[in-house]
Amino acid sequence: MTRLGTWYSAAVAVLLVVILSGCTAFVNDQNKEANDLGLRIVSQLKAQPSVADANYTFKSSLDVSPRMAVSVLVKPEQATHDRAQRLVDLAMDAYWHSSADVQTFSVSVYSVAHPPVAGQDNQKREIAGGEVHLNADQQNKSTDQRRLEEKFGPRPTPTPTK
Repeated sequence: MTRLGTWYSAAVAVLLVVILSGCTAFVNDQNKEANDLGLRIVSQLKAQPSVADANYTFKSSLDVSPRMAVSVLVKPEQATHDRAQRLVDLAMDAYWHSSADVQTFSVSVYSVAHPPVAGQDNQKREIAGGEVHLNADQQNKSTDQRRLEEKFGPRPTPTPTK
């Protein structure tokens, strides 16, 4: 390989590292509000006496619209549909009244006795759950947006990611 070829390969490698690390920092910095929302929802859920554990995941990138998934484990003796649905409503209400730019939001409640299993379809293990898909265009509201607006009232305008 010539000196020019070696220099070119090194420059491309450095540029790739800079771009990739820059994108990661960009996504993390721009989604602080969404991550704060996830932490707030998990904290509210864990404060409930029926909850054994709760966590969230947040994903957003150039090819994935901002999405958050909340997973809740309830104590076996508390694992009724009505109690689980109240937890779903608690999380949905917190999400709905935030201005975080999260276009898809889901909550799944499971019993500690039948937790989700990685790599499997866990819908049958779910006691209760809910999912919302929002349109970025506030003038053209989705069915989910209209339903949540009726249940929880108006939603603040989301802060768009930059």
